[in-house]
Amino acid sequence: MAAQALNELNARDVHLGAWTNHGSRHNTQNMGRREFMRGDTPGTESYHSDLLWDYGLRFLHLADDVAEIGHNVITEPRAIENGQFFYTWPRFTTLLDDEVAAARAHSIGAQPRLTAASGRPLAQVWSASMLDVQISEAILNHAIDNNLFVILGQHLGSQGSLPDIDPPAAEALRLLKRHQDDGKILVARTTRLLRYAANRAAAHWTVRDTPEGPVIDILKLHDIVEGERSPTIEALRGLTFEAPRSVKFRIAFAGELIDEAELHRTENDEACTAGIRWHVPDTTDYSAEFRKTQPHLSFSGRPVQEEEEMRFKELNAKALEWLNDVDRTEDANADKDRAYAHRYTIGRYNVGLERYCNVMNQLGFTSLGRGLDVGSGAGHWMNAYAALNERADGVEMRADFVDLANGVADAIGFGDKSVSVVGDARKLPYEEDAFDTVWSHGMMMFVEQDQMFREMNRVLKTNGYMYLAYTSLGHRLHTMSAYSGDAASNRHRSNSLRMIYNQGLYKLGIFATLRGRVRGYAREDIQQTARYCGFATLGAPALQDAAQRWHGFETTIDIIAQKTGTRAETIAQLAETARHDKELIAEINRATNFGAPEAALDLHTVSELPEGDAAAHRAYMAAALKAGRLRKNRPNELVGLKKDDSDAARLLLATIEVNFARWDTALEIIGDLPRSRDAALREVAAHLGADENAKALASAEGLVADWDDGFFGRAAYLHALELCEEQDQLDQETERFLSDAAARVIEFSRF
Repeated sequence: MAAQALNELNARDVHLGAWTNHGSRHNTQNMGRREFMRGDTPGTESYHSDLLWDYGLRFLHLADDVAEIGHNVITEPRAIENGQFFYTWPRFTTLLDDEVAAARAHSIGAQPRLTAASGRPLAQVWSASMLDVQISEAILNHAIDNNLFVILGQHLGSQGSLPDIDPPAAEALRLLKRHQDDGKILVARTTRLLRYAANRAAAHWTVRDTPEGPVIDILKLHDIVEGERSPTIEALRGLTFEAPRSVKFRIAFAGELIDEAELHRTENDEACTAGIRWHVPDTTDYSAEFRKTQPHLSFSGRPVQEEEEMRFKELNAKALEWLNDVDRTEDANADKDRAYAHRYTIGRYNVGLERYCNVMNQLGFTSLGRGLDVGSGAGHWMNAYAALNERADGVEMRADFVDLANGVADAIGFGDKSVSVVGDARKLPYEEDAFDTVWSHGMMMFVEQDQMFREMNRVLKTNGYMYLAYTSLGHRLHTMSAYSGDAASNRHRSNSLRMIYNQGLYKLGIFATLRGRVRGYAREDIQQTARYCGFATLGAPALQDAAQRWHGFETTIDIIAQKTGTRAETIAQLAETARHDKELIAEINRATNFGAPEAALDLHTVSELPEGDAAAHRAYMAAALKAGRLRKNRPNELVGLKKDDSDAARLLLATIEVNFARWDTALEIIGDLPRSRDAALREVAAHLGADENAKALASAEGLVADWDDGFFGRAAYLHALELCEEQDQLDQETERFLSDAAARVIEFSRF
């Protein structure tokens, strides 16, 4: 099998420079020190290491992962069974005793190993979502200060989260690029980095004096792996020499001067350097061909065909004709809700059914069975799905929308395959495993996200696909930035500000947010909550209307995910993989924080944590509060917290009192706590809730001054200015807030 694979690679002119060799006990073809690895054991069916040299491989990773951040020497010669040497190298993973790394690792379900080679615990954080743990500023600075090589152990192509990474990971890549742009670090593909390191160690050179000045002549490359070989300019790229500033030297190899255009020179007050220029960057998208054949990894360039589009336009024309007839015949005094539903529906079909069919087609939602639209509204997405598939169902909370959606379906001949009903996204009126696909557009603004995800998972078949779209923070920030001082824009700015403030309250754990449940979830919140509900995120198609960015903040979030198991199976797996009670409690708290308190409560139920454990009880109460399960008129529910004498318990009690609008009690508890950012955030919320606007403004000013707080603190400050009618200051501080957000001075994650 190895011989056939290598022959196939050669036939396709694919020449791998480095081979990463790792896997479980089932991967007997591996090579290394572990007993199950037989790839270098002659006489076994897995033996094939003798074939690798002839194929051209020189660099083998033999399953050594380390917790040390980088090395001065990255390549090490190691002999295989037949006596032939290869270069091997270590890969860097992340220490679990780094608290930040541990928290982020747990947040995506990464399973830690108990020990590293150094005797310290480490976390295996090999997913694109975790790049910020491996590419932190501290790690990069350590590598720069000590002139180290670092190769990351990472999966950029095999994880479900490949097409989309979380904002912290994206920012880590930007940080890495800034360091490279500043000349502090070089980022290279693995084979080039290893080849440079090996050749630098193998270079033999001398200095020749000439009338034009000294020449550094690289005579040969020689080491135990590849023996003696003649240097070439490609093999020497990156090799750099330093000399005193007064010495103007040139570089040659095997007696031949290297053209000055191939050299890169720098100098300072004391020294000058000259090196052979690095390889020209290659930005070819090598995944393009593969993505064309994978409908759920390719989200662009697959519009419907022209003849199909004409059919969709004809259907759309029938829909508009029926809607216009309804407009003419309906009572002119129809109630405003019905009138709004009618205007909205006409607006969707003015966009055109072909637009929604194109999106469905690009998602790969074609030639499938039954699909469900959660929050189906005007039925436009349902009819698009029905035009490409067997049947579409829809659930909508408003009867006027349901009537219009079913009327349109009848008018275009879809009455038997596009059916909308009145229902609740939190309790879908369908059996388990009833649908091949489910989708929702904007519904998450009106219901709790993990309740909706739980139900979507329940009615979806295993391995079925979920598509979700949500108007996010970037849209709210854009609305605030478009403020022009008139009444309409002032109202839009105020609404956006309150949405951001609401999300801050929700992040604090408060269920009863201001003026309803419209909040501003981040992409990470949505994806991680989906994970707790049995979904694996596959990508971010960016197929929604206005799916652009405001200074880097997404205006519309959309994700496509696959059901990997039931919610119960997911919860059970999380409980089983936790090593001890503290890890379970941390998982419960993470689920609550991301916006999956129902999942957190389920995890608490199946975990069988010991009764009387104060930390476990706090985790349960925080989840119950955020899920809206606590009741104002049931004081007995708080007895356990009141017996807990910790600051954490008192802070949670204050949060509960704010949720129940018992402002004085909340402020009394906060007054007895040590001053902290968490206490100050709740103090501002209590004053704002009690309409003590002047006190709220004073508290918010102190919060921002003391902690230069993130989105919630700034939003609370702006909200207090608005309520105190400090218009000029509100305008100035809003401008500063938007500027700092765009410049990433403050981060959305800092709630």
